[in-house]
Amino acid sequence: MRLEERLREEQAAKGNLESSILSTKEVKTLEFVSDQCDDMMSLHDQTLKELKSITERLNSISNRCEEIKNYVHNAKDYSYQFNVKIIGMPVASANESVEETTGLCLRLFQLIGAKDISILDIDIAHRVRSRVSSNRPNPIICHFVRRLARNRVIVCRKSVSNVTSNQLGFDSSISLEGLAVFEHLSPGQQSLFNEAKTFKVAHKFKFCWAKGGAVFLRKGDESHVIKIKKEEDLLSLIRMEHSPE
Repeated sequence: MRLEERLREEQAAKGNLESSILSTKEVKTLEFVSDQCDDMMSLHDQTLKELKSITERLNSISNRCEEIKNYVHNAKDYSYQFNVKIIGMPVASANESVEETTGLCLRLFQLIGAKDISILDIDIAHRVRSRVSSNRPNPIICHFVRRLARNRVIVCRKSVSNVTSNQLGFDSSISLEGLAVFEHLSPGQQSLFNEAKTFKVAHKFKFCWAKGGAVFLRKGDESHVIKIKKEEDLLSLIRMEHSPE
């Protein structure tokens, strides 16, 4: 009996030892897992901080790029304010030179009443390819040295309809139909102007014009003038028309 009791005691001690060993392993495992979790949380926090820093830098770069883009667009739009665009002007010769093109511009400006414009006021005048294929002569872009000179031409431009072929040095058989002087708009301004003209027809506005690099709309003779700076302004007008009173 005493032997059996001793055997049972040894077996119980062995079981307790194994349980103690297992418990120690579990504790170590738990400690390892806990340490791993702490490392992962630390890495997670560090990653979030780095992502936040990168996002802030990207936003700063994006804002700076937008500022540069706007500066370039504004500078380009401003440079166009030194130009006039002449359409419907016959060519002086088959291989019209810049000098001949400039001479045509000067004669036209004199005839419409801008008599104080001289060759010293013009930087360059040249033909540009028309955006729409046609048999009409290519438009002329006349770039002035000073905006004051260009503005005097713009003020007198309505008198173009009184100019004859002979006065410009052409045969009387040469047609001046469609001869006109316009403000030269940048591609972005021209696109907005085209959208505004489409809007004018679709929404029964009476007037649409461009002046000083800006686009304007007017519903009727007694209506107030609406300045259009961007396409969103047209969308706002559409929303206003469809909003309940």
